[in-house]
Amino acid sequence: MLRRNFRSQISSLSSLVFSIRLRTEIGRFVKLNVRPISLGKSLASSVREYRTSHANFSESDFHNSSDEFLEHVGDRVERSLEDGFDDDFEVNLSQGVLTISIGDIGTWVINKQTPNKQIWWSSPFSGPKRFEWNASLKMWSNTRDGASLAELIEKEMSEKTGVEIKLLEAR
Repeated sequence: MLRRNFRSQISSLSSLVFSIRLRTEIGRFVKLNVRPISLGKSLASSVREYRTSHANFSESDFHNSSDEFLEHVGDRVERSLEDGFDDDFEVNLSQGVLTISIGDIGTWVINKQTPNKQIWWSSPFSGPKRFEWNASLKMWSNTRDGASLAELIEKEMSEKTGVEIKLLEAR
């Protein structure tokens, strides 16, 4: 009984996000929001894994991954809206900035931030958010809560346009 209660308490910890300040190699402090990657790992090993994966994510890897992601999102959103949306819309990708303007609904901007290897999201509904590449999950994860950028795009744009937008099934 005690062991079962302990397991249920531990499983609820997987949704927590821990904020940690780490000193970088050049002496600056960086605040990381870390979610334990699995229940079998300690927070310390999750932080070590994150630091290693992010440190090994070269600028070239960042450009390749972010460019591929932005192109994929632009293509999928445009195809979905062409097939089922009656209002005017425009999807434009230029120099690492994807702009999606949808009639009277609003404009979303998704852009690369090379110096910190992030993708930034600006939405007329959910506001600004920042995402970093999570190598262990192979996705762009929100720096605050670990949520997937692809899932956010699918959910928010599908709700606001009434057209099902699927990014994940095509990858």
